[in-house]
Amino acid sequence: MSTLDRYIIRQFFVNFAILLCVFMWLFVLVDFIAAVDEFVQAANQRQGAVGGFFPALLWVFLDYYGPVLIRIYVLISGLLIVGAVGFTLAAMAVRRELVAVLTSGLSLYRVAAPLLLCGIAINFLALPIQEFLIPPLAPRLVRAKSDLKRPVYRSFPVRFARDDQGNLITAGSFSSSLNVQKLKGLSVLTRNQTGQAIRRVSATEAIWNPATGVWDLLNGYAIEPTYDPAALAAGQPPEPKPVAFLVTSLTPEAILARQASAYPRLISISQLLDLAKNASVDRSLVVHIMHSRFSGIIVNSLLILLCLPFFLLRLPPNLTLVAGQAAAVCLVAWGLALLFSFYVIPGLNPVASAWLPVVILLPLTGFSLQFIRT
Repeated sequence: MSTLDRYIIRQFFVNFAILLCVFMWLFVLVDFIAAVDEFVQAANQRQGAVGGFFPALLWVFLDYYGPVLIRIYVLISGLLIVGAVGFTLAAMAVRRELVAVLTSGLSLYRVAAPLLLCGIAINFLALPIQEFLIPPLAPRLVRAKSDLKRPVYRSFPVRFARDDQGNLITAGSFSSSLNVQKLKGLSVLTRNQTGQAIRRVSATEAIWNPATGVWDLLNGYAIEPTYDPAALAAGQPPEPKPVAFLVTSLTPEAILARQASAYPRLISISQLLDLAKNASVDRSLVVHIMHSRFSGIIVNSLLILLCLPFFLLRLPPNLTLVAGQAAAVCLVAWGLALLFSFYVIPGLNPVASAWLPVVILLPLTGFSLQFIRT
């Protein structure tokens, strides 16, 4: 690695770190001010366990924004890399360092090479963060701020959710924390092909057992109603039978995926593959999310190439004009790519929908690189 490469890489990482810190600080500041009442209420409820209001406020603040900032980094890092590349090249152009490089006999492509390699490396770093750091934090990331004062990370009722066997599952509440997922006031209705109820399972509580992949029932019992006229005339109620567990495709991941649209985007690819086999979840959405993980990295890398013609110049540019043009082009491209990564285009194959931003940006990037004069 030459002295020039080390100098460019150092400037790039300094700019990237500054942009990352400024963006994260502004995001936290604005978001915290907008919801400070929720944090104060949560701190008031937790101050007895932590040892005071301000330690409790700090604990709630870190507990909420720690996972959120990791998620935000994955979403915004590609755009920050483009900004860091632009700032690095603009500073070199203003100081006429690019002119000095050209007079030494080196091409401007040689200047862009370490920036491109570092940018692509950071883009690929988002994949292990998404795969290993974010999935354990998924229950925290689907919380609303109103959930901060509750002892669980997510709680909501389940009403007539259908599993792959056609059972209708209802519960007074589903609660999810890092280690325990449970259903309270469970009722499972099994019907025949004509729609008649042939079995009802009830339980005070159902706790998810990840080792066996079933719901362990507390005070669980099943009732099978009879439609025999003689039995109905005799007025004999059906005898309840004890039930220890419930086997269903409606796992905690499936429940959260049905309730919180963001949840499938927070779990790992291996979990997504399992979720895709679940008939209770929209498989096309899961497939789209898996492919978007990889297409997003390619899109972020193409954005670096897209911005190079604006800053890789022989002469010092008009920074206001150049920065405005580059920001407009990159923000529009990044915004459309982000939109396509979150929504499946109706009538289009989910795989094609996930890779459509790459198909659009690839020729545009190739065309824009023709304007670089080295």
